[in-house]
Amino acid sequence: MPQTWPARRRPPGLSAKGRQEAPLQALVDWVESEDPEIYEFDLVSSYPKKELTREQRGSTLAQLGLQGSIMLFTREQ
Repeated sequence: MPQTWPARRRPPGLSAKGRQEAPLQALVDWVESEDPEIYEFDLVSSYPKKELTREQRGSTLAQLGLQGSIMLFTREQ
C-alpha cells in the first residue's frame, strides 16, 4: 500500500526553475532523509499514472514526463 509522501512544494535546495532538470535520485534522497526507517521503495504518481523504479533514478523529472504540479507517493517493496 502506498504511503503518502509529506506534502511540500519542493524539497529544500531544489528550486522551481531547476527541478525539471533534477534527477529523480534527488527526490529519493530527500524522502530517505525525511523518513530514515524507509528502506526499499519506489515513487509512484497517480496522475499521470507512473511507477518510478530504481532504474529511472538517474533520469531527470522532465525526462520522466513529470512537469508542473505533481504529487508522488512511496511504495515500499
